[in-house]
Amino acid sequence: MDKRVEKTSIDLASLVNSHEKPFVVIDKDYRILAVNKAYELEYGASSEDAIGKMCYQISHGNEHPCSVEGEDCPHDQVFNKGEATVCAHVHCDADKRMHHVKVSAFPLQGSNNELFLGECIEKISSMDAHLPGGERMVGESAEFIACVNQLNIAASSDAPALLLGETGTGKELAAEFIHQHSSRSSEPFQIIDSTVFTENLFESEMFGHANGAYTGSVGEKQGLFELADGGTIFLDEVGDLPASQQAKLLRVLESGEYRRVGGKKTRKVNVRIICATNRHLWESVTAGDFREDLYYRIACLNIRLPSLRDRLDDVPVLAKTLLDGINRTMHSSYHLLPDAYEHLKTYQYPATSGSFVISCLSRQHAVTIGASTPP
Repeated sequence: MDKRVEKTSIDLASLVNSHEKPFVVIDKDYRILAVNKAYELEYGASSEDAIGKMCYQISHGNEHPCSVEGEDCPHDQVFNKGEATVCAHVHCDADKRMHHVKVSAFPLQGSNNELFLGECIEKISSMDAHLPGGERMVGESAEFIACVNQLNIAASSDAPALLLGETGTGKELAAEFIHQHSSRSSEPFQIIDSTVFTENLFESEMFGHANGAYTGSVGEKQGLFELADGGTIFLDEVGDLPASQQAKLLRVLESGEYRRVGGKKTRKVNVRIICATNRHLWESVTAGDFREDLYYRIACLNIRLPSLRDRLDDVPVLAKTLLDGINRTMHSSYHLLPDAYEHLKTYQYPATSGSFVISCLSRQHAVTIGASTPP
């Protein structure tokens, strides 16, 4: 144990060894100061070997911080903001095998006010990107892990994000994941489908209207931007917005100001915007169908969500998760045989892969119930 840890307090030294799971204390320079027995066993490095080395040398087998590879590094969150955080990483164990892990990181204060980073590391068999409502994105492939790491990076920022990918790749879930893991998580999350508003309704729905703004309007109405103040707006199918609506959206994004339809008062709004599209948006820009200035305004962070065809290794864990949900709903206990999982990985999935798999499993579940009783 490093002398700086020994000098802090008995509590901090005891904390390291009180954890059953791998636990490590790191300083602001990424240097390991203390590890527990579980950490030694997991990473094949004795306390004497680990202390003094950089954390990423032991856990990642790298010679540079994990943030360089685009991972969400808890070191930055703790030492720059003094905040606890939880993130997903891929670590290398004692046998040089890669594993998905959950890293729970938090600041530790020494008696001399020096700040340390404490990390409790938990191995997970598959990667679950949980959301408060119970929905989740599930996977364990390299493509999925890379995508979740990008979402974590977006969550740590307040810059506009653009989610790209085919229909059915989970863009709404990804947007909610960013919101729920951001500093705005306690504020509203408003979902807007760009395709549902007519030319006349768009401005009223987005910005609200004053009393008597148009024939048939009664009373005042808050718009979606106003309802989302302080939080996040998810604008789906942004590539389908007509030119007039693009101009109105650009105006509020540039200035943070808007007026209700029929109103005279200029109002301010503070929202983070996340957009999504299944189009090649830059091609729409070059074709003159989408404003270039709006594109640069919404595309500060571009994240492409992989289709299931691009992450076939996730099919078994996704199918199991979906079947578990069906079993809970139907009070049954069906399961797939190993050969069935392998067969699922050979299928050429359509774009709406999640809905397709749910439909197949639900149909097979219903047919099986009609033919037999579960084991």
